[in-house]
Amino acid sequence: MENILAEQSEPVTILLVEDEKLSAIIQTRVLENFGYRVRVAPTGEEAVGIALSDPSLDLILMDIELGEGMGGPEAAQRISQERQIPIVFLSSHTEPEYMEMVKQVTRYGYVLKNSGNFILRSAIEMALELFKSHKETQDWKERLLRAEDIAGFGSWEFNLTTNRVIASEGAKRIYGLEGQGWSISLAQSVPLPQYRPLLDRALRDLIQQGTPYDLHFEIKRHNDQDIRIIHSIAKYDRKKNIVTGIIHDITEQKRMENALRSSEESLSITLQSIGDGVIATDIDGRVTRMNPTAQQLTGWNFADAQGRPLEEVFDIINAFSREAVPNPVKKVLELGQIVGLANHTVLRSRNGEEYHIADSASPIRDSQGVVRGVVLVFSDVSERYKAERAIQSLLEEKDLILREVHHRVKNNMNTMKSLLFLQSQTVDDPHVSMALQDAGNRLQSMYVLYEKLYRSSSFNEVSLVDYIPALIDEVLDIFPNSPMVGVETHIAPISVDTKIVSTLGIIINELITNSMKYAFRDRTEGTLAVTVENQGDSLQMVVQDDGPGLPESVGFENSNGFGLMLVGNLAKQLRGELAIERTGGTKIILQFPWKK
Repeated sequence: MENILAEQSEPVTILLVEDEKLSAIIQTRVLENFGYRVRVAPTGEEAVGIALSDPSLDLILMDIELGEGMGGPEAAQRISQERQIPIVFLSSHTEPEYMEMVKQVTRYGYVLKNSGNFILRSAIEMALELFKSHKETQDWKERLLRAEDIAGFGSWEFNLTTNRVIASEGAKRIYGLEGQGWSISLAQSVPLPQYRPLLDRALRDLIQQGTPYDLHFEIKRHNDQDIRIIHSIAKYDRKKNIVTGIIHDITEQKRMENALRSSEESLSITLQSIGDGVIATDIDGRVTRMNPTAQQLTGWNFADAQGRPLEEVFDIINAFSREAVPNPVKKVLELGQIVGLANHTVLRSRNGEEYHIADSASPIRDSQGVVRGVVLVFSDVSERYKAERAIQSLLEEKDLILREVHHRVKNNMNTMKSLLFLQSQTVDDPHVSMALQDAGNRLQSMYVLYEKLYRSSSFNEVSLVDYIPALIDEVLDIFPNSPMVGVETHIAPISVDTKIVSTLGIIINELITNSMKYAFRDRTEGTLAVTVENQGDSLQMVVQDDGPGLPESVGFENSNGFGLMLVGNLAKQLRGELAIERTGGTKIILQFPWKK
């Protein structure tokens, strides 16, 4: 009792239910002398009210006879239905019928009045201790039930002497059966029939030979006919002739295992079939999976590679510098995103082979988005690399040949121009001499074009900004009076097809040559302007001088000279239109369609 009192911060409180006032006073004094705090209820109705409203009560001393109204057994029954509290009956009756009256009530003692203070105190102490023990047992039972419910476990006992099975609440729930005890035939009806021989043999071997009882089987749950998968373990107590075991409903676990196995098989089939190499690593960058292609390219079999750092298995270098390439897995783990290898990466196989590869590495995330590893996918692009190198070599060879051709054509043009010039110096007829010089000037425009092509990175297009000013300078150098002519150029910064540029160059050569011959004769200064504008779907070229202007009788269709007629024909070749303005000098405008 001292232990019970020591565990409580407050004195034990007892409700004394006694209808005789004098007896209640005497018993109260006795109880208070024991160190208890006492409340008194003279009727059953008042006792129920106090018991259900005062949570500080620790025990009830209940008289059986309480006069008119509710008797002690009825009051105790009502209290027990609403709360757990130890009730000790206190009565002066020893007749059997009084004992029968309290049999249906949960009680913790029956004490005769006037049996002595020692017996009364002992009865109270024992009731408190029994109640505490019962409450602890009940708490453990509730914890066990919660644990069974959470884990899907249940326990059972099979008494071979009585052929009865006692099951826990968890076992009842798993089997879908009710009742405190089952017959062995009822318990054996729940597993599916095909497992009956296995279960009977295992039970027999456990009892007779002590063979461990550890089985997996299926049941049809009794209450809803649901098929469940069960794991059962049992031991046999030979002295008690009792088999005790546990059952575990592993249906969901098996379903997850089957789903995982199916997913694993599907993943394995995919990895076996894929043509690219696949390597998976854990969060520490150690190899956890490799498909056959990865094993072939790295030269490592999975058994040897498993658990090794990726850089040991996946040895990559730069094709040109031969220096190690940074581990892509480390970069993925640092950045948490997809990472690709740089170009010209070479994989060095364990057997000494080298493969040009292309790859990417991606983080492996779980359902919460946490990175759990990295998957590396790479392919052998050695043949493609060789083909690209061969194509690059052919292109470089072609470029070299084209440059050589342009160089030779340019030299031949220069030779022809020189021959024409020399020929012009040996003839007496000035018209013939001039014609030979004009022919040489036309070759000069093509010479400038080839010079630009020779120095250009592209043979299909030429920049007008690079070509036209250079052509103008070449043409002006032929004429002795060129230093007195001021030249203005406004050229659009565009590149044009070489066929168009070749035609445009001859036109510019003819127009500038014509201006230099006739616009600045007998003058000490003059101005020549050349403009090319990009007008979207067309180009406009203007060549303008400030000379006396072309006579009204001279045009592209009726010119006596070859130059203007050539310009007219070349403009038609460009599908362009020509216009002449004769005020303040001569202004030739050429507009022709063009698209980039």
